[in-house]
Amino acid sequence: MQYMYDEEGNKFIDLLGQNLCVSVGHGHPKVIEAAIEQMKKLPHCTTMYYHEQPAMLAKELIDELPPHPSGEDWVVHLVNSGSEAVDLAV
Repeated sequence: MQYMYDEEGNKFIDLLGQNLCVSVGHGHPKVIEAAIEQMKKLPHCTTMYYHEQPAMLAKELIDELPPHPSGEDWVVHLVNSGSEAVDLAV
């Protein structure tokens, strides 16, 4: 599935490798099937709205941590990027 065709039947190899591209060719059936299955479960993951999956991940992370040095509970903030994580840490 690494080829694309234009309206005149010209064949092009898909070598696009930009941000967020998966290097498996254009329209690979296994990737499409996996994406559809994921969309059925969780189409968008954001911290703006509650969803059970991110909350379960946060709990799993906390369960792996040792007791907090201050004795308080650990808090997990799931953010969108490394930039947001640094901003939050600062």
